[in-house]
Amino acid sequence: MRKIFMFLFSLFVVLSVCGQSFPVDTLLSRMFRQVYNYPQEKIHLMTDKPSYYSGDTIRFRAFVADASTHRPVSMSKYVYVELVTPYDEVSLRVKVMERDGVYEGYLPLDPMFAEGDYSLVAYTAFMENAGEDYFFRKRLSVRSPFSMQGRMECGFEWKGDDLNVTVGYKDGDSGEYPVCEDMGYLPYGGLERKRKNWRAEMDFRLGGKSLEKHYVLVSFGNYSKYIRLPQRDGGGFDVTFHPEGGYLVPGAESVWLSRP
Repeated sequence: MRKIFMFLFSLFVVLSVCGQSFPVDTLLSRMFRQVYNYPQEKIHLMTDKPSYYSGDTIRFRAFVADASTHRPVSMSKYVYVELVTPYDEVSLRVKVMERDGVYEGYLPLDPMFAEGDYSLVAYTAFMENAGEDYFFRKRLSVRSPFSMQGRMECGFEWKGDDLNVTVGYKDGDSGEYPVCEDMGYLPYGGLERKRKNWRAEMDFRLGGKSLEKHYVLVSFGNYSKYIRLPQRDGGGFDVTFHPEGGYLVPGAESVWLSRP
């Protein structure tokens, strides 16, 4: 409540400076009416570890509170928790019931679970009305035990709008590429490509939709991993702010404006 009153006081000061005249009682009544008519929930979720191995169990505890007062609420009896892949696909999902104000549950990981950076998402059915922007999200790293037996090495080269990818699996003891009975890759939005009884090294090209998520799923036998793809050079923006009287931008035409 203290934060709400501080916000209203700040809003009242700003409106007064801008020449607007609103009684404080009117602002308070409108604010409380908005909170009462359109309540919102907020979720905070805790996990027992920051990262996991395939075959582990993700144990979590969630708390649901009112977004305005941060006080516990029990409007929703269930919390939905999902483990989302880098492809934005739900790999695991569980529905947890509230007990004494706490939502406790777990997500079991398969021993063959792919290594990569996942997202842990939590929400209630009531929060779905407000949209996914209000969901709780937490980045979660999952490693494969097979990564300790060897390592993947990757190379990338841009060819126009397409990306050439070279990926191989080296044995941890010999440092060589062994013959792999079953290997392949699955691009985003595409079909899985498989190879059998080949040297554990692959070359393939990605383009179009397969580059949208900046990941590709590669597997060598039981070891599978989401590999992060590089972005094209110059694909983003670099924004800097220069104070008055600072350095000019090199190569940009500038005009000096003098004040009377």
